[in-house]
Amino acid sequence: LFTTLGHLFSLIPFGSIPFRVNLLSVTCDALTIGVVYFSAFRLTRSQLAAAVAALLLAVNPTFWEWSLAAEVFQLNNLLAALLILLLIAWHEQPERSGFLIAAFFVTGLALTNHQTIVLLGPAFCFVLWQRRSILFTRPRLLAIGIVAFVIGLLPYIYIPWAAAHHPVHNWGNISSFHDLVGLITRRSYGSTRLVSTAGYSGGSPWLRIAKLCISFGPVAGLLIILGAIQAFQRARWYFLFSLIAFIFAGPFFVWISNLNLSTAPSALFVLQRFFLLSQVAVAPLAAFGVLALAQFVTRSIGSTSALALRVVTVTCLAAVLITVGTNYRRIDLSRNFIARHFGEDVFNTIRPNSILLVSGDGLAFPLMYLQKVENVRNDTTLVVLPLLLGDWYVRQLREQHHRNRRKPRRRSQSRR
Repeated sequence: LFTTLGHLFSLIPFGSIPFRVNLLSVTCDALTIGVVYFSAFRLTRSQLAAAVAALLLAVNPTFWEWSLAAEVFQLNNLLAALLILLLIAWHEQPERSGFLIAAFFVTGLALTNHQTIVLLGPAFCFVLWQRRSILFTRPRLLAIGIVAFVIGLLPYIYIPWAAAHHPVHNWGNISSFHDLVGLITRRSYGSTRLVSTAGYSGGSPWLRIAKLCISFGPVAGLLIILGAIQAFQRARWYFLFSLIAFIFAGPFFVWISNLNLSTAPSALFVLQRFFLLSQVAVAPLAAFGVLALAQFVTRSIGSTSALALRVVTVTCLAAVLITVGTNYRRIDLSRNFIARHFGEDVFNTIRPNSILLVSGDGLAFPLMYLQKVENVRNDTTLVVLPLLLGDWYVRQLREQHHRNRRKPRRRSQSRR
């Protein structure tokens, strides 16, 4: 799904292709912030508290940093936030079946983007159990929801169709239903582990969970904890829903990821993007935390509840501004051309009709982009070593190498 939308964004008539595709990620996370606001507002009925919750997520360094990368996780954030909003709306108004049907559809659609959305499955089932009386009296509703879920999966049909038309990079060479199932179930990865490299595996799961908790930041973390207490008192169903969502999207997944952060510190970079789903799942709790702090201020200084809420909001906004000021220069990538310059330099130093061996995403992706998208050094056969384990990749390499040997070298468009 992200690739399809990325292609549409690449047709925007301004900016470079990386800028256009990155714009999709920024758009998804910007919309995520808006959806989180509406979820928090539905739960608390406070515009100020909801705005604070949304802004704290927006400036969270991990969330902010990853919003600038062309990755599937930003669209996953948006679809997860939308799913949560729909479930909240249906729980509040169970007679409006459209909310539940839409939630099923969004779940199916999200699965065509990234499989981690299944981590919200237990929380989804909890809401269904909470409103089981509606489902028992209207059994067709669940059947319609399942149909909507299947319709949401339809973007998967595009994959075998695209593979049959020989795209520039045919990941997995999906030519059968068995291949498609293997892609959906991550068969080529072999397990739930994020990486299979020995140096990255193992280590303390408690260290990974600690990094997850730290990623929320002190202000948002405190408000979420206070908000959980407040939600337990005011909206216990949502407290349990968010707790289940957090446990599975956060500690559970981090535990089974089996990334060793102590012997391979760079593994944290791999793991951080998976913190985002749990951050989105519990973000509305911060709005409850704002209300809890406002109640504390009201009791402490005897002010009105409206004044106390404004004081807490202003304080939180100050924390937001401080977070922006302290992290902006580190996160800003508008002048970062390292990947492009690296790729151009590599292609400028190799002889015509070379075979170039690379390993690791950081090395392979800049070279693959320049060659496949900007047609730089098409005479070179680029071999990504980890992909050699797949027969489909070996076949593609063989075909590409034969084509390169039959073609004269094209002059590359490189920086000087």
